[in-house]
Amino acid sequence: MSIKIDLLIYAASVAGLAHAQNAETCFGKAAGQATIAGVPNVYCDGNGNALIQNAARSNSCSELSYAEVTATSLTACGHLSAASVQAIAPLSYDVILIDKGRGSAISSSDDAVQALVNGTNWHDAEWISTGWDFNSLITNSLLATGWPNMIHSQPQAVNSVYWLGQQGNGFIPSSTQEVPPELSQTWLDMTPPVASCAGQPAGFYRVGGIRRVYCDGNGFALIQNHNLAANCSVNAETPAV
Repeated sequence: MSIKIDLLIYAASVAGLAHAQNAETCFGKAAGQATIAGVPNVYCDGNGNALIQNAARSNSCSELSYAEVTATSLTACGHLSAASVQAIAPLSYDVILIDKGRGSAISSSDDAVQALVNGTNWHDAEWISTGWDFNSLITNSLLATGWPNMIHSQPQAVNSVYWLGQQGNGFIPSSTQEVPPELSQTWLDMTPPVASCAGQPAGFYRVGGIRRVYCDGNGFALIQNHNLAANCSVNAETPAV
């Protein structure tokens, strides 16, 4: 009886620890603002991702109005502070970049998250993207010095990634030198890795070391999708399925 009680106490303590850890992240939270790693008013998307930067052009977000913010939302025009991002990053597993209408990118190694933790740039990070150019970076850039200025490409490489953005430097994070036509966002994926989709609610996971795999909630992993209703006419490799 004593052994059984001890095991029950141990199981309860482990469950409590897991709950406390999840309470600090966006994992398991509904869409909306929450306090993440002690940082208030961080927007969670309901899929385990934390929004740390948002430039909604439809909300009159421009190079002049883009600035540091104390809360993120889908209509925000700015980025969280370096200190806030440095607090959230250690509880994250991947970085996701979105330039609406022009594609997306997701980190393919731990380098992107570690750069946020260490206060460095993403010039050594590796990415899977929908055709973005990460190969024209400026060595020893004076602009890409750490969050929120992470990627600085050569001036002549007009179609290369410029993930820069700080009030006064004239940039908004973008997949090219041009400002995003609709929206740019930086998300931190806070979903813990899993061995398989078995027992997982529907959503995106890192399954068996593979990033952004969709689990359907019934134990199945989606590895290919062709949706004619979404105007999908050509199959191609994608950062997420």
